[in-house]
Amino acid sequence: LTIEKNGSIDILQLKSSWAGAFGWAQFLPSSYLKFSSDGNGDKKVNLFNPSDAIFSVANYLNRSGYIEGNMVAVRRALRNYNRSYDYSNAIANLAERILPIKDDNSTPDSSSQVINNHPAVTGNKTSQ
Repeated sequence: LTIEKNGSIDILQLKSSWAGAFGWAQFLPSSYLKFSSDGNGDKKVNLFNPSDAIFSVANYLNRSGYIEGNMVAVRRALRNYNRSYDYSNAIANLAERILPIKDDNSTPDSSSQVINNHPAVTGNKTSQ
């Protein structure tokens, strides 16, 4: 009801999993209320919108202890989302293959800088 009251989502139109998770990030309503972030600046959070979903996940991982370049912390943060070691290892290994971490800890491209400086990651929440 809190989500409906703040006008973020029309819960009558919301499609979710059997467990109640919804959007690209598959957030439960409690995670949505705690971690969702307005990634595209439209003053709404819609987890079916790629920008909002990506920045909400970034916020979730950041607040779960994610540290760029520290694969132990990355896996720990992933396990906060899904308790499976197989899941966290698979995602972390895939991320390393797609976007390898350089020896000097610099980011491979400007998209990492955009995400790292976004309010969803820095903790300055723009909307909920």
